Amino acid sequence: MDWFRISPSAYFVPVSVKIPGSVITMAQKKSGGQTEFDFIGNVMDERKSVVGQVRDYIQVKLAATEAEKLATRNFHYDAGFTLAPGRYRMRFLVREGQTGKMGTFDTSSQSPTWRPIP
Repeated sequence: MDWFRISPSAYFVPVSVKIPGSVITMAQKKSGGQTEFDFIGNVMDERKSVVGQVRDYIQVKLAATEAEKLATRNFHYDAGFTLAPGRYRMRFLVREGQTGKMGTFDTSSQSPTWRPIP
């Protein structure tokens, strides 16, 4: 997990989720295909308190020519959290709306501890 220091007491932690198009089922419409994704994520500190959350619902509509190429492409979702230095656990869940398929990500990490140089 990467992070960027934005102040002496805060870090920005970006999250990027990639979903292979080959596992997605698109509902067929006259103009192409469509599906929906539910994204839910949270970050917990060492005391298991939630210090960051994201919840998003995204509809995807593709033209017929793009829907045909779906098996060789990916969907990409970005989010981010601003956190103080410390140890954290991040959990992320993605649910595809047409079939209900789900994927999860769970990791622990420690952001760097910044100390001024004397």
